[in-house]
Amino acid sequence: MDFYLMRHADPDYDNDTITEYGIKQAEALGERLAKENIDYIYSSPLGRAQATAAPLARMLNKEIVLLPWAAEIGLPAAYSPSFQLLNEDCLSRGYRWFENERFKDLPLAEISSAVFSGLDCLLAMHGYRSAGGVYIADRPNEHKIALFCHGYIGGTLLSHLFGLPINRTWAGTCLWTTGVTKFHFVDTGNGYVPSCQYLNDRSHLYDLPDPNFDKLPKW
Repeated sequence: MDFYLMRHADPDYDNDTITEYGIKQAEALGERLAKENIDYIYSSPLGRAQATAAPLARMLNKEIVLLPWAAEIGLPAAYSPSFQLLNEDCLSRGYRWFENERFKDLPLAEISSAVFSGLDCLLAMHGYRSAGGVYIADRPNEHKIALFCHGYIGGTLLSHLFGLPINRTWAGTCLWTTGVTKFHFVDTGNGYVPSCQYLNDRSHLYDLPDPNFDKLPKW
């Protein structure tokens, strides 16, 4: 089974949709994923994710199934800088990093638990049941599943699939608009593991000039 994870296209946050450039991104992404013969299309219920999924659904004549748990996490901006997520106390707490004084009043444990459960239920519905760090294939298959979501939710899903604390993936990955991350479920002999084939790939945008290029961080 293959699981594709995408962040929405260039957003118009005020109207919860995507910009003109975002529409072009979504069309390019749809053309790319249509060639992969995606079997099932899932999306966050928020407008910008649905608008990004729409071209693929149109091209393949498939339904978009909405997943309430995939809506973006409303983390206040003041809490998001990487240096706060990876301060010494957070790092020393490991998976309990959210008990740090700065984050303890946010319902992060409840939110992450709901997202993890949502993902595991989705994968179980497609035949792969979570079992202590691996997945048992009750119904091995070659399904290709696409999920359109958001930055923080995407980072949360990555933490679950990689087996890392969420603050590591929130701070350590930058999910660009329409970036594609692909996991292939590999049989290890002791269960299936989601093997990352590529992370945040945007090769479908190579021929699409980015009007936001000058605003992107430079390394």
